[in-house]
Amino acid sequence: MGRLGLSLDLATGEVTNLTEGQPAFAAILASDLSARGVRALLLGRPGADGLSPSRAPEDPSGLELLVPRDAASRARTVLESYDWRYQLGNLGPWRILPLAMYLWDGMSVHLYWGIPAAPLPSVAFVSLERTLWQGASAGSLGFAEPDPEPLAVFLALQASRDRYRREERLRHLSNCLSVASWERAEQIADRCGIGATLRWAAGAARRATVDEESEDGTSAPPPDPTTLKAIWSVGWYLARHAYPRRLRLLISGTPRLGGVVGRCRFAGVEVLVGPGIFVPEMTSERLVKASLDCLAHRRNPILVETGTGCGAIALAIAAGHPSVRVHAVEKFGPPLMWAKRNRRRLGQTRVRLYRGSLLDSLPGDLAGRVAVIVANLPYVPVAVWADQGRLAKVAVRGESDDGLGLYRRLIHQARRFLEPGGRLVLEMGPYQVDAFRADVSSLGYAVERVERPVGGAVVVTARLSA
Repeated sequence: MGRLGLSLDLATGEVTNLTEGQPAFAAILASDLSARGVRALLLGRPGADGLSPSRAPEDPSGLELLVPRDAASRARTVLESYDWRYQLGNLGPWRILPLAMYLWDGMSVHLYWGIPAAPLPSVAFVSLERTLWQGASAGSLGFAEPDPEPLAVFLALQASRDRYRREERLRHLSNCLSVASWERAEQIADRCGIGATLRWAAGAARRATVDEESEDGTSAPPPDPTTLKAIWSVGWYLARHAYPRRLRLLISGTPRLGGVVGRCRFAGVEVLVGPGIFVPEMTSERLVKASLDCLAHRRNPILVETGTGCGAIALAIAAGHPSVRVHAVEKFGPPLMWAKRNRRRLGQTRVRLYRGSLLDSLPGDLAGRVAVIVANLPYVPVAVWADQGRLAKVAVRGESDDGLGLYRRLIHQARRFLEPGGRLVLEMGPYQVDAFRADVSSLGYAVERVERPVGGAVVVTARLSA
């Protein structure tokens, strides 16, 4: 697809980080933007403790860039040519906000063409945007860098409005203030109407703590002028209490993976993933490769995927084989809706979608005719799932104590549909392989291949006896 990103060698399981070495990646991006006539201003490095190239660690997780509003389209075109995995923002209702995020595994670029100011409109801080550009000079990474004083004001504003990254912003602000003129920073903030915000953020940064949230949802004072203060307070109330919940993210101006509509590049296809839908991961691309290997040199084979979610695996397999007929099953309505949308978006006519549990909804005439059944069903044991944080319970937690309950039900049902010599291609934890091997062997399957672990998961291929 593009030039830079993470590459998974599906044959060996080796992951190559093409963005490894932040300075090299930044230099290439700066050069590509410059070639399109786009000047970019470096505002920060998400996840790093410093901001300027001279102060930040050499391997931070990402970049924050501000580009002129009239250059936003060209900047996005440059980033479209890179092999990012997820893209958030600038989709659907998020088009009203001047931002787009491009995510790799362990790397990100946050692109702005206005000052993020939600719940206020970005035009509320045009004067700060102009001040950031004034006096900016060339930096060592190839981007322009603002003076530390307007940068400190920008960080204070972001710390006050974005509670998800507040502590990180305050750490950056502390570093910035160590080289900035406080008097000039205060003058800039007062001129932009956020003097009180800067003073609060500076105090919080010095204390290295964040106050408990007040009743309106933020410990930071709102912008100073009365009109902005009212809008800010109402916006923060809605960001905490709006329904549906996904509207809260839009009001807060902070897109989050899994919480908004995002684009995902997966095994050669690009799919949309809606809020609350399980996001396809790089490690699952090996399911596509293993399935296609099983179908090699076959004409018009039939493949079934169960638990298809947004349809990424089914659609990638259909795109990778010229004549395969894919039948994909999903238990829940919202993921199935996104699978249908992705099928339509890709114009894929060889994928049929069904709503049901496991293989219950498949047509009876498929019995004994299926070459491959592929699945990435919830398999994480209860004891392990307890440590998985916000991962959706329905998407990762397996049945039974060892997590293999769904797979046990599947291998029983699969015997009806698989042709003699047909194969199961499944993802699970490496610690579950021995128990799975014992289960399938008693039902007439033989485990043919167990791929080496990547990202804590293995792909297992099992063959039904002829």
